[in-house]
Amino acid sequence: MIEEAGVDRSFWGFAVATAAHIHNRLPSRSHMDVAPLQHWTGHQPSLGHLRIFGSTAYTLVPEARRQKLDS
Repeated sequence: MIEEAGVDRSFWGFAVATAAHIHNRLPSRSHMDVAPLQHWTGHQPSLGHLRIFGSTAYTLVPEARRQKLDS
């Protein structure tokens, strides 16, 4: 994932956490084609929030901390 995204190796912890997050939401043969998270909670996991690892993300700066010509 790190190599494909072209990010620095210092992001290895995020890559492992992302892989585990995805793994727990995909169907598993050991759970009769039910996702481990669904097996544990009883609810269908949502996949709408997933994005490509290494994609650009933006942070919302509160209006009180913004200045006139900030990017």
